[in-house]
Amino acid sequence: MKRSRFTPSTCLLPIALVLPMLALAAKPGAADASQAAQKTNGKTPFVLICGTGVSPHYETIVDQLMDSLAESKVSAKNTDQHEFGRSTCVEKAKEAGAGSLLYVAINVSEKLAYETTVSLQCVTVD
Repeated sequence: MKRSRFTPSTCLLPIALVLPMLALAAKPGAADASQAAQKTNGKTPFVLICGTGVSPHYETIVDQLMDSLAESKVSAKNTDQHEFGRSTCVEKAKEAGAGSLLYVAINVSEKLAYETTVSLQCVTVD
């Protein structure tokens, strides 16, 4: 199987697949019981973007995600650092009161001409 190299445009396809899920998860009309409880407590549900990756690749991709989410009117926040495992990100999302977590993992291979792979996972925080 041939792997393609990362360019900002190749990242848009996975983003285009994830954004509708995030939009549904963050909209109060599609909220489950825990999100409805957050709304009644005066908090607006938001998506927390957290993950791991190499600078500057991680920051570039997260900036693109934040811009895309803002265009879709989805409230999103980013963590200050980017060296977190999934379980740590879930805990951070719970502490922050996020409705959803978008976990971003960026891997840059030095052996394959600096090929960059992006993994996006969206989960509801309970």
